[in-house]
Amino acid sequence: MFKSGRSKKCRKSSPVTLLVSLHRLDLSHNQIGELWEDPFESGLGHLRDLNLSGNRLVKISEDLLHNLSSLRSLDLSKNSLDKTDEAWFEGNSELIRLDLSGNPLGANTKWIKNQIFYIQYFFSHFTGSVHEFLFSPLPRLLFLDLSDCGLESLPVDLLANNTALEEVRLSRNPLSEVPQTQLFPAKETLNFLDLSETEIEVSLGRGNRSFSPSLLSF
Repeated sequence: MFKSGRSKKCRKSSPVTLLVSLHRLDLSHNQIGELWEDPFESGLGHLRDLNLSGNRLVKISEDLLHNLSSLRSLDLSKNSLDKTDEAWFEGNSELIRLDLSGNPLGANTKWIKNQIFYIQYFFSHFTGSVHEFLFSPLPRLLFLDLSDCGLESLPVDLLANNTALEEVRLSRNPLSEVPQTQLFPAKETLNFLDLSETEIEVSLGRGNRSFSPSLLSF
């Protein structure tokens, strides 16, 4: 189920999967380097809160979380995830809180930008390995943290299906712009947008006035 930098793979079933009434599972700071063979495939259908923060995860399989249909909160912060898969959250339509902060999702940005052939493709489809449809299966999402991920820009339609969002954190990214009208269709519900320690200038509309915000509240 789990693999750490200090232990060998164990192919025995984890006792965690036998806890059928489990609602919260905290696996943070366990030096987990890999999750494989669908460790959540059975017995955790009631799980609502999963914390995998502070581990050594470099990647997770596209169907790893698909059976956690009751999941409401997922914390993957402070790992080593450098690319995403659009299928990650296909079975998690009830998710309302997602934390991906502190992962190097923008690690491949510079390399792609230096390849002339990929420049146009990069700007229209990818930015720092965040897939443009990554959050599409999450219509109930209220909280999203993408801070400190090394992101220089964001796909225009990244949050097109997340119309219930109330709080978005994008701080400590080298972002230069955020297309608000397209990126944040949840303008009626969004009340907290953290753009601190970025390079963004936000237009105030009339007269093209702008400022570099530490916090922008809607």
